[in-house]
Amino acid sequence: MSSAPEEITLEMMRESLYSAVVCDALDGLGYRHQSPRVPLRPYTVEGILVGRCKTTLWADMYHVDPNPYELELQAVDECQVDDVLIAAADGSMNSGIWGELLSTAASNQGCVGAIVDGAVRDVRKMKQMEFT
Repeated sequence: MSSAPEEITLEMMRESLYSAVVCDALDGLGYRHQSPRVPLRPYTVEGILVGRCKTTLWADMYHVDPNPYELELQAVDECQVDDVLIAAADGSMNSGIWGELLSTAASNQGCVGAIVDGAVRDVRKMKQMEFT
């Protein structure tokens, strides 16, 4: 008879979990509104993305921003090992907010992937670097 581990690690989660199991567990705990209401399809790799969420909120700008990359670079610089950067952009297709350069910078910080609710670019390059 095996005993439960003292600590459940992200690596263990990556090996064992999938979305249906996570949703069922959350439902069982009373968290019934935790899964996305929109389809999220992978653009760069097939697989499981598990990590701590680094959440960001993006908004369309209708004026010239004197420092247009300041906040996104700050968010990426604050990423830690095993983070998943979440870019909540309300599905905006007005500009490609995520691409190869931010993926490279995030990966260098130890970020394991990004979920972007908005336009992305450089998908071929991100596939080559296997950034999730």
